[in-house]
Amino acid sequence: MLLPCALIWGACTRTPREQALLDRLKEGAPQKEAFNVRFLFSEEGKLQAELVAPHAIEQREGEEDLRIFDRGIRIQFYTPEGESKSDLKAVHAIFKKQFNYAEMWEDVVVINNKSDTLETDTLFWNKEANVMHTRGQVIIKTPNERIYGDSLVGTTDFSEYKIFKIRGIVKVNQEGI
Repeated sequence: MLLPCALIWGACTRTPREQALLDRLKEGAPQKEAFNVRFLFSEEGKLQAELVAPHAIEQREGEEDLRIFDRGIRIQFYTPEGESKSDLKAVHAIFKKQFNYAEMWEDVVVINNKSDTLETDTLFWNKEANVMHTRGQVIIKTPNERIYGDSLVGTTDFSEYKIFKIRGIVKVNQEGI
């Protein structure tokens, strides 16, 4: 009778490798990982944005799901007619609240359909409010000028924006700087 109980008990234990994996998951290690990902965002059957990244991690932090892009990210935003209206690139990004809020950092570049370019180190995006903002230095490059400032608030498609603490505006000629 003792032998069957020992066999049952032995079958219920985890190997050290299985236990280490469970411990890592409990500590907030990635719960999902994907390579060469592509997310399409639509509303009422119309494409709003396309997100492409070489690597994505999904994990929980407290009660919140995080989507982490640690090897680059590109988001193409579209008009209701399906035309590109802006393009966003960054080296790192974290999305929260089911892609409704994001923080992007390192070599963040946003280009709108007027060829205006935003360059900054960190960008925050709120999809629900249709707003993006920075708290750090920004450079706006337009076809005719370069504008330097200490922060920015603008629409998600970068069609409208306000620069704070402007430090300089440089006019450029046809050849650029």
